[in-house]
Amino acid sequence: EAVPLMAVVAAIQGWDALMQYDMKGIAFGNGLNPAHEALYPFASLIWRRGDIATGPLVFERRRDPEYQFGHAPEARVMSADPAARSEGGAGETPVPPEVLAIGRVQNAYVEKPTADFYDRELVERCWDRERGIVTSAAGDVEWRYKEGWIRLDAPRMQGGFGELGGREIVCKDVKITSPNSHATILAASLESQPLTKAKRIVVSAVGRTQPNGLDPETDAKTAVPPVLMEPVRGTVAVRTPLGRVRAVTITGHALAEVPATSANGWLEFTLTGAPGAVYYLIDQP
Repeated sequence: EAVPLMAVVAAIQGWDALMQYDMKGIAFGNGLNPAHEALYPFASLIWRRGDIATGPLVFERRRDPEYQFGHAPEARVMSADPAARSEGGAGETPVPPEVLAIGRVQNAYVEKPTADFYDRELVERCWDRERGIVTSAAGDVEWRYKEGWIRLDAPRMQGGFGELGGREIVCKDVKITSPNSHATILAASLESQPLTKAKRIVVSAVGRTQPNGLDPETDAKTAVPPVLMEPVRGTVAVRTPLGRVRAVTITGHALAEVPATSANGWLEFTLTGAPGAVYYLIDQP
């Protein structure tokens, strides 16, 4: 889930670039995890196409030259909100990570001491601390951090990723169930139209992966084929007039047609969990 998670953060924050590195000699990296490559197209739609909206400014740390380049031991805190200060009034408390799911967090460099900006009203409205749920300002992202999963509910991108096992993920136009403990199951329109009007929809079904050859006991750090990919099972329902579903490979090669049923405007099918089936293409014959 790292790839869609970073894409969601980049989209909400309005970042200009998003990069992932493969550090040689280390047993973890995108070069050793094919699940990352399988999810890059969805990350592109989430962030570059703009399926998830950029958030409004929530917190801005404002720094004047004296503060930025001075050497005074006491840090001057100019926060507009006590929640962004340390208890003693000196030094700084990091912005809670939950705020990053609501809207933009950034630095600003000003000519003279200026109070930091903190939209407390927006944060309180979007953050349910008791239930452990943070909702983006646009309402298209819901981070259930106590349960370990994220729901996307945008017109062209809907579904969930993280600890999905045993849960029913309900979006406006997509419903998902899966017994997999961890998975990324997302439905995306392949055109500018929303899911309900799209002529082609692709569904990701990417589970956990284990590069072959990595052994922490012997410090082996070279992955060799084949890579183990956990099959993703479950059900997916999409609100669409389309009627054909096919399991396809990461390169778009059709593996097999998947039985689907239509009722009351919803198309429902079962994730086969077949080897190589990481995408399901929904269209018309």
